[in-house]
Amino acid sequence: MLKKLLAVAAVSAVSSVPVFAGFYVNVENNASFKKDSDFQGSSTDLHIGYENSSDRGSFYIQGGGLLTNPDGGEQSTDVSAKIGGSVNATDKTSIYGELSGVFADENVFGTKLGIKRLF
Repeated sequence: MLKKLLAVAAVSAVSSVPVFAGFYVNVENNASFKKDSDFQGSSTDLHIGYENSSDRGSFYIQGGGLLTNPDGGEQSTDVSAKIGGSVNATDKTSIYGELSGVFADENVFGTKLGIKRLF
C-alpha cells in the first residue's frame, strides 16, 4: 500500500507542471526522553535532497549522514535516507507517506502514513 501511495505521489508530481522543484539541505535533530524527563539520546540527519511539487502533490528523496548520540553510550556515524510524498485528494485534504531507512550494522526501516486536512 505504501509503495503504491509513493508511486502515485511521484507520478502525479512529475507529470504535472512544477510549482517548486529543486535540491535542498536538511539538518534534523531528533531527541528522546523518558516520562520522568531523563534524556535518552539524539540523532541528527545531515541530508541532501531533491523535492518536486505541483498542484496535484509533491515528492522528495533525501539521504546522507546520521550522527547518533545515545546518552552514556558510544557515538556512531551511519547512513540514512528518506523518500516520501503527498497526493492532494481534495483542495483541503492530502494523503502523505514516507519510507525511511538507517543503514548500519543492523539496518532499520520506518514508515509514516497520514491524512492532513486544512480548515
